[in-house]
Amino acid sequence: MLTRSFKAGPSHHSLEVSCRQSRRARSQSCFASADIVVEDRRHVTADGQGLELLLARQNEDSGNPPILFIHGSYHGAWCWREKFLPYFASKGYNSYALSLRGQGRSDIVVDQLVAGTLDTHAQDIADLVAMFPRPPVVIAHSFGGLILQKYLLGVHNSRGVELPPLAGAAFLSSVPPSGNKNLVWRFLRKDLLLSLRVTYGFIAKTFTKDANACRELFFSRDLPETDLLRYQNELSKCSPVRLMDLQDVNKQVPLSKPEGELPPIFVLGGKNDVVVDEEAIQETAKQFAVDPIIVDDVAHDCMLDTRWEEVARRLENWLQNIP
Repeated sequence: MLTRSFKAGPSHHSLEVSCRQSRRARSQSCFASADIVVEDRRHVTADGQGLELLLARQNEDSGNPPILFIHGSYHGAWCWREKFLPYFASKGYNSYALSLRGQGRSDIVVDQLVAGTLDTHAQDIADLVAMFPRPPVVIAHSFGGLILQKYLLGVHNSRGVELPPLAGAAFLSSVPPSGNKNLVWRFLRKDLLLSLRVTYGFIAKTFTKDANACRELFFSRDLPETDLLRYQNELSKCSPVRLMDLQDVNKQVPLSKPEGELPPIFVLGGKNDVVVDEEAIQETAKQFAVDPIIVDDVAHDCMLDTRWEEVARRLENWLQNIP
């Protein structure tokens, strides 16, 4: 259970101080203009864990809510760096991407086989969100989406637990509230060989060694080979320990519906996703009583895939309606 109570966050200056800038690196994206850089920072949690935090912003304040991107299993903040961070910064959103415990360039979780649980990851996000000068929009991918669902339960419930509120919550190719067990069974019934390859690919991390396996799990067939190999290199080094305690996940799912008034919710998935299928996207959308968006010809890593701009545009259209 999430146990920390929310108190009014400090000023934006406090967020800047807590996130120690280590270096600046200009994004490779064609959307990165001369005045937008992606900055490497650190966020230190309440128990002293240093987490990688990337930031892209314009010099002028547009008045838009900040965005915080959360990755899924076998990923890190790097997956938002190339395209989504500079894209949304260029649209006037201060955009952050967090590497969860033991992932990306965050501190290694010493003597642990897994980085954390739904609760510990949600609490780490809450610690960071509390430092924003205004509630951010949190955008989560894959298993990060299940963590975000758990976070919303910590904001909206009747057990006295209260986490910092959000301006909005977006789920991209998200694991549904029932977890991934039903997903696996559906894929087994639809395509046994593909399902076995995908399951083995995650267990053995074949995508870190085999470019074809990497493409099959995460990307479309027409993703350029140079991009595929670059992303594979990032995938191979960003998860020294597993992101989630799956025994804990299986005990907690299916997650219940958050109580009370929710922030605006966005749910999107890719038609060609072999990790999270369309039924799972529909389930997540039903949980929050919204209509899902299913994008044709987009694979699981929709923030990097060939048609990532279509995903970004759909997301931007939704963001424009958030006060």
